[in-house]
Formats: sequence, C-alpha cells, structure tokens
Amino acid sequence: MAYQKISAPFVFDGEQLHENAVLVLTDDGVIENLLPASDALADVRRLDDGWLCPGFVNTHCHLELSHMKDQVEPNTGMVDFLLTVMFSRQADQSLVQYSMQTAVEQMTGNGIVAIGDICNTADSISVKAHSNLYWHNFVEATGFVPATAKQRFDQALQVAHAFKPFFPAKQISMVPHATYSVSAKLFELIQNHEQTVACMHNQESEAEEIFITKKQGDLLRLFEAIGVNIDFFEPEGGSSLQYAAHMLPTAGSVILVHNCYTKEDDIRFLEDSYHVVPERFSFCLCPNANQYIGNPLPDIEMLQHHHLNICLGTDSFASNKQLSILAEMQTLQKAFPATPLASLLKWATANGAKALGISNQFGRFAKGTKPGVLLISNTEKNGDLAHAGVERLF
Repeated sequence: MAYQKISAPFVFDGEQLHENAVLVLTDDGVIENLLPASDALADVRRLDDGWLCPGFVNTHCHLELSHMKDQVEPNTGMVDFLLTVMFSRQADQSLVQYSMQTAVEQMTGNGIVAIGDICNTADSISVKAHSNLYWHNFVEATGFVPATAKQRFDQALQVAHAFKPFFPAKQISMVPHATYSVSAKLFELIQNHEQTVACMHNQESEAEEIFITKKQGDLLRLFEAIGVNIDFFEPEGGSSLQYAAHMLPTAGSVILVHNCYTKEDDIRFLEDSYHVVPERFSFCLCPNANQYIGNPLPDIEMLQHHHLNICLGTDSFASNKQLSILAEMQTLQKAFPATPLASLLKWATANGAKALGISNQFGRFAKGTKPGVLLISNTEKNGDLAHAGVERLF
C-alpha cells in the first residue's frame, strides 16, 4: 500500500499538539501513524508554515435557510429574526436547491468534513446525498400548544421518514427546537423516540429566559404575531434550561446549541441531575450568528471551568455571512484571547465529532480514521488566527 508523509511546524491530532511531527497516511486519506520527525526517514512533504489538523466538524447548521443570505437585517434581536425567517423562508425550489449547493461547496472549501444539520423539511436530501460530506440530520419538531403535539410530531416524523432511504438510522434524529417553541407533550413524544444523538437550541436570547421564567418579554410579541394563544402556560421560575432539562431526549449525546445566557447555576443543575454532564452533554457555540442576531457571546470561561465538551457551529446563512469554522474560531479568539489555539482546534474537531458520535472516523488523527487533513496557514507563532487561512490537503 502506498503512503504519504506530511510534516509541519505544528500538528494538532485532535487532542494535543505535536511540534515537527510527521503524519503518515494512505493515498486515499486514511491515517496510518503520527511520528516524531526523527523517525519518519525519507520522502516527507515538509511544510514550512502552519498547523496540520483534522477536518472541521460543523456541529450546528441550517442548510435549508441558505437562500436567506443577506435577507435578514443584522442586530434586530431574536424575535424579529425569528419572525423574518418564519415569514420569508418559502422560496422557489430552484433557488433553494442552488443556494444549498453553494453553501455545501463553501463549507467543503472551508475544511468542513462533517455537519450536524437542522431539518424542518426534506428539501436538503438531494444536495446532501450527492455531497462528499458526513451529515447528521436533526429533524426538528416545533409546537408550543399541547393540543397540537401529536400532529406536530407526526409531521416531523414524516420528514424523518423521507431521509431514511438515503441515510442510516444513526444519522437521523427527532429533536425539539427550543423550550419556548415545544410543549411539554411534544417534548414527551420526542423523548420517547429512540435515537443516539439529539440537540436543542438553548438559552440563545434574553427573551427566551424572560418568557420561560416570568411569561413576559419580547417573545409575547412573537406569539401574538403568529396567532398562538398561550394562556395555558404557567412559568415555573427556573431558567430555560432548568425548565426543560427533565424533558430532553434520552439520547446518549445531547447537543445544547448557542448557550448565550447559560449560567453556572444551570451547569450545576445538570451536574446534580445527571452526574455525567461532560460525557452526555455538548455545548455548541455559534458566535458569529450570535453577534449577527444581536445576542451576546456565551460565557466561555465558565464553560471551560466545568470541563465541558465545547464544540462549534456556523448556524445558517440567514444569521451568518459565511459558513466557516475558522471564522468562528477567529471570533472567539478575538473575544477571549487567553484561549489557546489548541483548545479552539479541539472544539472544532474532536469535540464536534464526539458530540455527533463519529469519533471513530472524524475529529482526530488516529490509526484507521479518515478525518480529512487541513493546513491552517498564516498563523503567528503565538497561535494568532487573525490572518489565517485554511486549505484541505486530504
């Protein structure tokens, strides 16, 4: 079997950093070994600049919304963003398909190899089935009125069934959208649906927290605009995450997305309730989308302090100018300059793979895996990504 050898000043294997190491892989990209430079002998392709790392994992995306690029005004706040998406997401199917294909090509060019994608329709099946990327399809159910729970669940189940001829069952999940958009009855139906990986938009906005805790705030305007009577809802006082924690899917991996208003009390609540928070829960950050909509960045330092499984996502073109995990890392590094580049890379690779349950194939340079190989160039010696670029080598 033919092998290729590549060395760079720094090699990040998904877990730790190696200096002047040599990556050995087959011609089709399967990892064979990671060696010290002194053990690699001849025929090494030596790169003078940059970091080698596994392909990026985009843990949270909405491919279906790709046609909404530049259609949503930035910094409008969560409620106006949601209303714009809800009333503007319908478009000509040729435009929808073309936009999704363009988005896939951009993600591929930006070094993304695996994606956790939210699906409200079956529109994305054809584009995904003809791409070379790994997809986990999170079929999302919404409906805050308890009386419609079965109807909304069955509608989502119908979408999930449309994916089954094209993807194995382990790559299709039924998931709740958010605490403010899913009734307790609908949560129960989703919770009883067998799956290995689940996700939920979590504590993305202040409006969500105020509504769940006090039944007040801007989300009341959303329900009024869409004609939903919420007289039945009685707040319980706890945070949005604490309200929903016991209703979350029982999947082995649960990805909580955004976490802009997640507090230490919420993490302690999960720790007291589940005791295996880093093993079961992942916290996906989408900083560029947060800033686009007008939400704050999550409390990164607090999440790190609790040794949580942090991963990264791009969200959608409706809330982001690009679909680039490198751009997400650049935003986080600018806001939290003390965060080591190795930590950011782990969030972008191994942690995302862990969240999606695909560590046997993606996210790390381990013998037998085929995670993709990226070169991150134009990094400063201190790991500054401000002027960095990314190129996929395998």
